[in-house]
Order: sequence, then structure tokens, then C-alpha cells
Amino acid sequence: MSGTNKSSVNKIRQAFLLLISVCIDCVTITISFFLMLSFNKRSFSAGFAELIQVFTPVLIVCGLSVIVFAALGVYRKLWKYAGVAELLLLGGAAAASTFIAILVFYSCQITGLSCYQPEITVFLNYLFIVFVMLCAYRFSLRFVITLSSEGQHANDENASRVMIVGAGAMGSAIINLISNSAYANGIPVLLVDDNPLKHHSSIHSVPIRGGCERIPELAEQYSIDQIIIAIPSASQEQFRRIADYALKTSCSIKSVPTLREITEKGIGLNTIKTIDVKDLLFREQTNLYDEHLFEYITGSVVLVTGGGGSIGSEICRQAVPYKPSRVILFDIYENNAFELKCDLKSQFPTLQIDLCIGSVRDVKRMEEIFMEFHPQVVFHCAAHKHVPLMEKSPREAVKNNVFGTLNVAECARKFKAKRFVLLSTDKAVNPTNVMGATKRIAELIVQNISSYSPETCFAAVRFGNVLGSNGSVIPIFKKQIEAGGPVTVTHPEVTRFFMTIPEAAQLVIKAGSLAKGGDIFVLDMGQSIKIAELARNVIRLAGYVPDRDIKIEYIGLRPGEKLYEELYEEDENNQRVTTAGQKIFVLKPLKMDADLFWERLDKLRAACNKSDRAIYSPLMELVPGFHPNEECLKYGETEEEDEYKERISFT
Repeated sequence: MSGTNKSSVNKIRQAFLLLISVCIDCVTITISFFLMLSFNKRSFSAGFAELIQVFTPVLIVCGLSVIVFAALGVYRKLWKYAGVAELLLLGGAAAASTFIAILVFYSCQITGLSCYQPEITVFLNYLFIVFVMLCAYRFSLRFVITLSSEGQHANDENASRVMIVGAGAMGSAIINLISNSAYANGIPVLLVDDNPLKHHSSIHSVPIRGGCERIPELAEQYSIDQIIIAIPSASQEQFRRIADYALKTSCSIKSVPTLREITEKGIGLNTIKTIDVKDLLFREQTNLYDEHLFEYITGSVVLVTGGGGSIGSEICRQAVPYKPSRVILFDIYENNAFELKCDLKSQFPTLQIDLCIGSVRDVKRMEEIFMEFHPQVVFHCAAHKHVPLMEKSPREAVKNNVFGTLNVAECARKFKAKRFVLLSTDKAVNPTNVMGATKRIAELIVQNISSYSPETCFAAVRFGNVLGSNGSVIPIFKKQIEAGGPVTVTHPEVTRFFMTIPEAAQLVIKAGSLAKGGDIFVLDMGQSIKIAELARNVIRLAGYVPDRDIKIEYIGLRPGEKLYEELYEEDENNQRVTTAGQKIFVLKPLKMDADLFWERLDKLRAACNKSDRAIYSPLMELVPGFHPNEECLKYGETEEEDEYKERISFT
């Protein structure tokens, strides 16, 4: 419908309401007058003669009432969605009309005008009757529409059947929200609540059937299609408990925003959102925000290598509110970095942002960046991180993760940056793959350079799997589900530690503040999570039933993968301390022979110019805990034979 047509409809609707209001006023005055006659036991004929005398004042009262109602906005209300506020508005308008009627009639008496003076009971009757009639007229249409909608959708076999968790104010609001949308989003069938005093009662005619532990049973009994968790004040532990019950059903699961999302992010109170996988972490998400610990960013030139990646971009987003003087986004892939720069500039138009393209492998390019911008804070995120791919291209992993880190770290030392933070991984602990081994060597590089670089504070951060990051399991699972399955899991018992992207970014920024030199920081990520169970939860949250709608297929561990990851080595565990409210482990540098380390690193560099097989010996010398796949170690004696067998092995 065009804007002109809508305007015409609104004018017609308001004119109709005005006409009805005038008629109600006239009828109400008449009824009130005859009620007075009946009360005084006077004849109808006598009363009718007296009524003729008040005809002119009645018209005046009607006209003034219309003005009052219009001034109070009664005619502009959409009474289809009327509630307590609209009810109070009608009461106030009726009271104002009555007061005006009293003023009109008695002002005639005071001024000596010839006018019939009714008894005060007429006005009291008028106030009561006009209020009732106005309410009856305006709410009757809504009542009829609601009944017809309920009847229509109650018989609609295709309508979604909704269970609401939480029989409080929000549960009531959700029922109203659904009913006001003419039940387009489903039919509220029942509520559940852990308060036993609410059981066997109802809200807006929707019954409360029991506690949250009965969600699976009730969902099956009442053929529920959708579950809405409507408890914004629930702690994350309570939310996970409820979600765990809901995930045992085949229903789609949604929730209202938490109080924190409402207050901090401005999400609407009545917003119904799909549950995100991060909501199902088996621990409270860690908030490492501390304004004072992030002050080192203010006024600093910040360099983020790999700035276009999922973690690098989140570090930028969390760092820019602290007003760095300049941010340098350095990445070899320009598209993501360009989009990030545009996004940041739209939010912080006065911030100086420089996008630089290049590779951390290129030491000359890194020196150019440091020479031009002299960054004071360096977050080194650039890395190859995909385990199976790095097993097939191990020398590329070494060049990028080991010697790329060395290039950036040496530039930070040479140009006297104040802080340098390396992003590492839990796969660096007792690694079984090349990627993990290269990350462990990168940690050792940072710790060794820190020992002779008093002007630059070096640190590293170990991550678990980051939910939603590029190449992580969640995006892969979602794509597989969109394609109809199957969802592939390597092994039924494989487990991983998980953290969210905001947690990862906050940990990196906080590590830059807490570091004393050569420290490795690890977030307390709670218990590791079974990947198979995570896959089932992702399938359920997509609205499907695991192993029925979407199959789960176990494909076996890929080259370099292990069943479980570790957060620290045994020697590190003996020296670890906690900080930041016991949420971060700090691992102090272990004693090592620096000369031997650099000698072995030179050997690894030379091996990169030979063959893939040649790098494994220096890798194992640098990382004694590294246990590569035996297939990588059984090639022939010559490089030509190695290359041939590599092609066969990886085909």
C-alpha cells in the first residue's frame, strides 16, 4: 500500500472513531438522564420534556469531549494492541469529559443563562457509562480478532506449537507478542517454570505444566515444535541447564536477550533470537575487560599482523575504543583487511588506519613497515593454522609460523617496540603435527629474544579452538548442515578446549598489559568438550534431529591430529601461576641453552631449502615432545625419491 493510500485510510479511521465517540456521548447522556428519572420515580413523559431542554448543552458537551479526546491522542491509538496504558488513557479522557460537562452546565447557572440543571447523579452515571462503553467498543474488536485468530490457528495443523520456558513477566510478554502478531510465529501451547507455586495455573489462558526438568517429556506429549527460553535474568549456568533439557528434544530452540545484552548492547526486550553455539559453552564466558590494564594502547601505534583474520580483526575492534594513535592492518590477503578498515573507519572516522599488504616471511617488507610507522604495540596473528593442510605442506608451515614470527619479533626488538604478543595454540604442547611444532618453536623464539631485549616486553598467548573463527569446526558443521549432511567428525571420543572470539581478543590485549617478559598466557577454558556432542548441538540448534534428519559420520583422525589437547607441558605446569581473578594461567620461561637453540634454528632454516623430510629431524631437536606421523619419516634416501613418494602419499 502506498503512503498516500495509508494516509487516507488513517484519516477515514480517525473520522469513524470521532463519529462513534459523538454517538456514544449522546447515548450516554441520554441513558444517564433516564437513570436519574428512574431513581427519582418520575414519569417518562416528564423526563422526555426535560431532556429536550438539555439538548443544546448535550451537543456542547459532545463537542468539547471530542476536543479532549483528540488532544489526548485517543483517536491516534491502535486499539488492536491496547493494554493498561490505553485503559488509563480512556479513564482519564472520560473523567475530563465529565468535568467539562459539569463546568458547562453550572457555568450556565452562574452566568444566569437559561439552562436546565440536571442532578449530580447524571454526571456520575455519565462518567461510569461512557468509560464502559468506550472500553467495550475499542476492546471488542481486538477480542473478536484474537478469538478468530486463536480458532483459526488452533485448527491449523501446520502452525508451529510453542513451549515457553519461564512463567514470569517476560513469558507473559512473549505470549502477548505472539498473539499480537496474529499467531504468525506459532501458537503458545504451554509454559514451564521451576517455581512449584506457579504450577497448575495459567498466563493468558496458557497453562503452566511443570518444571524445566519436564521439558523433554512435555515436548513429546504436546507435540512441541519450538521452545522459547524467556528468562533474561538467568545466569549462564541456569541457561545451560535449561538448554541442555531443550537439546534433548527435536524442537528448534530460541531465547530472549539476557539482561546484559539488553543493557549493554541495546537489544530489544521483546527480541526473540536463535541460540548461538557459544551460549552452550560448559562454563561462564570469561570477561577480561579491565579499563586500566588496557591503557597501554591509548596513544600508541598498534600493528596487527594477520589483521584481516577472525581473531586479528576482533583484536582491532576491541583495541580501537582505547584510542590508539594509529592502527596498521598488515595482511597478505587484502579483501578481508579492506572490509575491516572500511568498517572501523565508519565507526571511528577520526582514527588513522593504514592497510598494508605483504607477507611476514618477507623480512625486507617487515622492516619497511617498522621503519615507516614505528609501531609501539605488536599483535602477531599471522600464521598457517590448518593442521591437515600443514601436514601436506610442512615447509610452508615452518617458513610462515617459525621464520615469519622471527622476522616480526626481530623487527620489534630492532625498532624498540614496547610490547609484542604472539598468538599461539594448545597444539604447541607435546605436538603430534607440524603446525603445533612450529607454534611451539615460535613461543621459544619469543622467549629467547625476550632474554636480550630489555626495551621490548615479549609474551605469547595459547588458544584452544576458537568458536566461529575461520576454518574452525562450527562454520564447517553449519555448511555441512546447509548441504543436508552428513556432518563429519573425526572420532567419537575426540575432545577440544574452546573459547569465543571475544575471549581470545581480550586475552591477547590483556596479555600485553600483564606480561613481564617471555611469559605465556593461557585462559582457563574449563573442561574440554567432545566434538561429537558439539556436532549434535549444532544440528539441534539448526532445527534438525541428529542421526535422523542430519547424519553424523566418523571419518577417523586426520594426519597429525590427536584425541585430546593439553594446555601446558609438565615442566610448565609445575611453574604456572594464576592472575586476573584466577581466569588466566601464566607460564614462566623455562631454562634453555640459547646458543644450542639458535644453532638448531639455523639447521631448520637450511632444511627448508631441501625437502619436506629434511625438516623433521631439526623440528624434533627443537621440540623434543614432537611426535610426527611415522609416514613422514619413512621416505627414501634421496630427495628425488622423497618427492615421488610424497606425491603418492598425499594423493
